[in-house]
Amino acid sequence: MDLKFAVRSLMRQPMFALGAIATLALGIGVNSTIFTFANAALFRPMPGISDPGRLVWISAVWRDRGREVGLSYPEYVDYRDGTVDILNAVVVAKQSNSGTFVATFVNGSPTETISLQSVSGDNTAITHVDSRSFTLQPNTLLNLAGDKGMPVSGTFALGQFVTLSFQFDNGETATLSVPVVADDGQWTGLDISTPSASTSPPVDASSPSASSSS
Repeated sequence: MDLKFAVRSLMRQPMFALGAIATLALGIGVNSTIFTFANAALFRPMPGISDPGRLVWISAVWRDRGREVGLSYPEYVDYRDGTVDILNAVVVAKQSNSGTFVATFVNGSPTETISLQSVSGDNTAITHVDSRSFTLQPNTLLNLAGDKGMPVSGTFALGQFVTLSFQFDNGETATLSVPVVADDGQWTGLDISTPSASTSPPVDASSPSASSSS
């Protein structure tokens, strides 16, 4: 009876019936379209990718312009094949020409134990590194903050970048351009280096006064 009454009511008001049917059809069509796109983009696995949840976006930043740029294929291969990651690398300095290298080393191998063999400078900005070896167990990390940092010396100032190279016992090597930051804020107390007689008070290489004096 209810269905017959509804049909008779719609037949008495054809314009209302037409509007109701069009609204329902439009709503169903829009919902179907949205679900189709959402299902393809969010829920259905991407073709040729076995584990899309592990996809990451890797890029680089021009330090002099602050603009994000893509990586070359050789750089991508280095990231893909590397086992050890060196994160948040900085040289913390209380004064020019002397500081402490601090970073977090991550062993991404689930089975391999990896040891750091040596750390060296480029013999230009960094002429000496108080390097020490350590061992990373599988799937572990080591933070060099505190008394675990490595004192470095050379010719550098706050705001500059220095080059450090790392050698691991599994044959991997890494060369990083590391910023020199002040022993302040989040890095307070991390510079454990002993300044030599030739070191000078902190100078920010990016400041106008530093530029004019050079």
